[in-house]
Amino acid sequence: MTDRLEEMAYKLERRCECGKISLFHGTFEKNVVPTKILDFQEKNVLSWLAELMKHRDAADSKRYRMLSKKFIEKYGIDTEEYDVIKGWRANASYFYIAKSGEKNMRAYAEAYLNDVVENQGKLFDFVAQSFPDKDTEEFINTYMKSKTRKSIDEAQAYVNTMDVKELWKYFLETDHYALKSGEGLKGFMPDWIGEFYAYYQWYYNISSSEVIKKVPVEFLKKAYYGLHDLELELAVKKVGEVYWI
Repeated sequence: MTDRLEEMAYKLERRCECGKISLFHGTFEKNVVPTKILDFQEKNVLSWLAELMKHRDAADSKRYRMLSKKFIEKYGIDTEEYDVIKGWRANASYFYIAKSGEKNMRAYAEAYLNDVVENQGKLFDFVAQSFPDKDTEEFINTYMKSKTRKSIDEAQAYVNTMDVKELWKYFLETDHYALKSGEGLKGFMPDWIGEFYAYYQWYYNISSSEVIKKVPVEFLKKAYYGLHDLELELAVKKVGEVYWI
């Protein structure tokens, strides 16, 4: 994303109250010499994009609003102490860059996605089918908050590329986990829930521990019958409209 952002050329219209200086398209309305100037060309270009996001919306989607807030928190600079802000060259291409940037705000490289989604579905199904007298829901809640799943969130290749049995063994050893007595989930539900959670985490770029809080297993058990026939991304977007807050 950085390479594309370096081509960004957009001039933010900003009025600066500090020292009664007003900056508009690079000209001063009052004959006052600014004391503090923030030159974004001397900063990371992502900081400039964060500044633009504070004042302009490049997209009207709910997901963009949420991710832009996180982007600003990560890359933004507090500009209150500056009299003048100097940005990058003026050009409306900013809007296209910021909007395309939304698509790149995924949890990790898409190259890992299919394997992670498929393996998590298989893992949840493996536990449910292999241990029908154990609590599958408790396992899912624990796994989504585990160190193992956190490694996947962070795209650690060693964990992301494990097959189901390797991942299960790694989870047991890394998180010192033992299944609890209870009832196992039946049918295709555990596989779908596993895939759903993996895709949701990747798509919205939030931690798996946060995903399980936003979208509880109990909800997915009820929603399964109305969602499981949809394309996975569409199901994720529909749930995200309600739970991505």
